[in-house]
Amino acid sequence: MRAKIYARDPSRNRSEARRNCRLEPRAGLIALLTVFAHPEDYQVCYAGVPVSDLEERIKIKGKGYEELFSAPYHIGKTVAEAPEEYRRRSPKKNVNKLRTALASSTPIRNDEDVNIHEIQKLIEALQNRAKDFSCRIYTNAPAATFLTGSTRISLANRAKKFGSSYGSI
Repeated sequence: MRAKIYARDPSRNRSEARRNCRLEPRAGLIALLTVFAHPEDYQVCYAGVPVSDLEERIKIKGKGYEELFSAPYHIGKTVAEAPEEYRRRSPKKNVNKLRTALASSTPIRNDEDVNIHEIQKLIEALQNRAKDFSCRIYTNAPAATFLTGSTRISLANRAKKFGSSYGSI
């Protein structure tokens, strides 16, 4: 996974030095948790194909997926043992912390990894909190369309939300 965090000149005042956050590929959850934890440091966030609710995702993916999170080097407990910790790490449960313009424009109806229902629940949570975001759901886009984050579709979505100067984030 490549992470791209672009910073402006750090010698300028704090408001001018805010960054744009984009993580790829398929690191929307990490991008969201980053801007939730440090809202003052980011002016925009592009979260492509974000996992939005870990509890729901584990129900969908099953025990093998839960074992990854309950490993000692990760959360270390199952959802049943530590539900609050899984909620703390779920963007859907933390949308109230969003203070950054957000584009999540890459869910794909035919995506076999991140289920469209996961994204729809995040969209509903953002709408209920009247957050500044945009999202476009694609029908049958090629799976590799969003893996690099630099495809024509991906760049156009960021430019649409954030203006042409942010099309490259």
